[in-house]
Amino acid sequence: MLQLIFLIEDPGSANFIAFGDIVFDSVHNYFYATTTDFSTFGTGAVYDISGGDYVSSFPAGISAEALAVNYTTFTSLTQKNESDFMVYPNPAMDFISIKNISGEGK
Repeated sequence: MLQLIFLIEDPGSANFIAFGDIVFDSVHNYFYATTTDFSTFGTGAVYDISGGDYVSSFPAGISAEALAVNYTTFTSLTQKNESDFMVYPNPAMDFISIKNISGEGK
């Protein structure tokens, strides 16, 4: 059984500052935490799981009590500005013709 002990300093509970939410990103091994006083400010911080080191900050609203990790993968294809072929007639009824206009593949 793997036991993980991870300590983050008290954000200031003596001054009514508390964690709003903490979430774990299992892909990058980071913890994301928000701190707030529930009335005037909210901040976000990123911590590395390997040693609890502070990594960076992120914007958080006042009383940010719900965090989510988005694991979306973005991919794209390069868009060509001009076509290498022509399709006609448009509109078509029974058939279409496709003509190579780039001069390649003749």
